[in-house]
Amino acid sequence: MMPPQLFAAAGGLLGVLGISPAWFTLGLCLLVFFFLALSSLSPDIILIAGVAILLVFGLLTPADALGGLANEGMATVAILYVVGAGVRETGGVDWIAKSVFGRPKSEFGAITRVVVPNIALSGFMNNTPLVAMMLPDVGDFA
Repeated sequence: MMPPQLFAAAGGLLGVLGISPAWFTLGLCLLVFFFLALSSLSPDIILIAGVAILLVFGLLTPADALGGLANEGMATVAILYVVGAGVRETGGVDWIAKSVFGRPKSEFGAITRVVVPNIALSGFMNNTPLVAMMLPDVGDFA
């Protein structure tokens, strides 16, 4: 059990209520998961609200809250989402869908026509934006 002065240092209101920072964070995580699963709110709003609550209660420093944005991998995936959206908006994905997917005669042919272009494109871009970019056309193809 933590002494009361450590509660106050970790978060003023938490110390007054007698809630440990660990239990508060666990409860907040459960609440965030609940909202992600059952709410119509956008996931980015829910997750940003969770981080903001941790910032307000002093359980997370601003440097820690923004630390994930400094990761090169995160920035690369974000940029590739922009590239993927640009390719989709200019009609590049529609061209690929019409010319490559076509009208296969068998199930194996359909799978091959979907997999081969995705394998080729995944050599040049991250899989996450590739899936986001190709999903609408693959859904139309199905």
